[in-house]
Amino acid sequence: MKLIVNGQLKDFAPNPATPFLQVINEAKRIGSEPGLSTVQVIVNDEDISGQDWSRFTEKTAADFQRLELVTRDIRQVAREALDSLNEFIPRITEQVIAAAEGFRTGQERTASEIYCQVLDGLQMMMHTERLIHRSLNSETAEFNEKGNGKSASTDKLTTLIEEMLNAQERGDWILLADLLEYELAPFLEEDLSGLREGRIAIHE
Repeated sequence: MKLIVNGQLKDFAPNPATPFLQVINEAKRIGSEPGLSTVQVIVNDEDISGQDWSRFTEKTAADFQRLELVTRDIRQVAREALDSLNEFIPRITEQVIAAAEGFRTGQERTASEIYCQVLDGLQMMMHTERLIHRSLNSETAEFNEKGNGKSASTDKLTTLIEEMLNAQERGDWILLADLLEYELAPFLEEDLSGLREGRIAIHE
C-alpha cells in the first residue's frame, strides 16, 4: 500500500490482514507532525472524509492500494470551522423557529420543506463540530467507524434528531414543533455560546 501525506510518499507497510480502521490510525501517526491535524482521507482515489466508514469495517489493508492523507495546522482548521459555525448557527436557528411555527399553524408542506433544510444543516454542523473536536484533540483522537472523533454535543444532537424523526414518522406535528422550538433552538443557542467562547480562546 502506498501512503501519501500532503503529496509526499511515506514508508508504510502494514500487515495485509490489518483492519481498515487500524490502518488509518497507524497511517495518521506516521504522517502526523506536531501541530498538524488530518483533515482529508482518500483511499483508492475516493475521498471518504466525513463519510460513514462502517462499509469498511470488514476491509483490511490488502483491499487498498493507495491511502492519501492531507494535514493542516490544528489551530487554523479549528479557527476556520468555528468561524463558519458562528455564521451558520443563527441562520439555521431562524429556520428551526419558522418550521415549528408552520407545523403549529397547519402549514405542514411549507414547514416540511424548511424542516428538511434544517436536517441537512444539522448534518453539516455535526460534521464540522467533529472536525473541531478531532483537531483540538488530535494527539489522542482515534478515528472510529464514522471517520471522526465524537463529542458530547454531537451525541446529544443525534438523540434529539432521532426524537424529531420519530415524531415526524407518527405525524405528530405539535410534538415535532415543540421539539424544534423548545429543544433544538435552545440547544443551538447554547452550542453557539460555547462556540463563541471557543472562538475567542482559539484566536488568542
